[in-house]
Parts: sequence; structure tokens; C-alpha cells
Amino acid sequence: MGKGPKNDEELLDFLDDYPTLKKFLDTTDWELKANRMRNCVAHEKFYFDYRLSEIIFMDKKEKRIRLIEIRSRFITLSNFYVELLDILKESVPRIKSF
Repeated sequence: MGKGPKNDEELLDFLDDYPTLKKFLDTTDWELKANRMRNCVAHEKFYFDYRLSEIIFMDKKEKRIRLIEIRSRFITLSNFYVELLDILKESVPRIKSF
């Protein structure tokens, strides 16, 4: 019921309590923040290098990220999401309708 993070910094600050998940959402090693990646995709400022299997984001300068790195992070996030849903289903009591 609370407010969501307004930017990437707020999200990463919140995730300090969840280090396992934070390492998969932190994109500093890619030298491109998640919000900039979303903007590049929204404005179609990206393309694929099929020869090197990289996605290239056209931020102020070209940022290359190997597709295998993106895939491994999303797979881990998907598994975390499934586990989180299972935990919530077990721990949150069902609310009866009137």
C-alpha cells in the first residue's frame, strides 16, 4: 500500500535490505542505469549486434551489454519472483468477502 520508488537510487536504497536481489537489479557494472536503459528502449535508441550477441544502447555514447548477461539476470529475477509469490501465498491470510 506504500509508494513505489521514484528513481533508481531510491529502489537500490530500498534493496539494501535484500542484497541477493539487489545484485541482480544493480546495473552499475554495465555503466548504464536501469532508467537510462528504459528510456533508450522507449525511444528506440538501441540495436542488436548479432555477430557479437550484444545489445547496444545509444545513450550519450554507445553502451554494449552481452545478451548472456541480460539473460542470466532476468532468469534469476524470474526465479526470485516465483519464490516470493509462493512465500506471500503461504504467509498472507485470505481475506473473506462480505
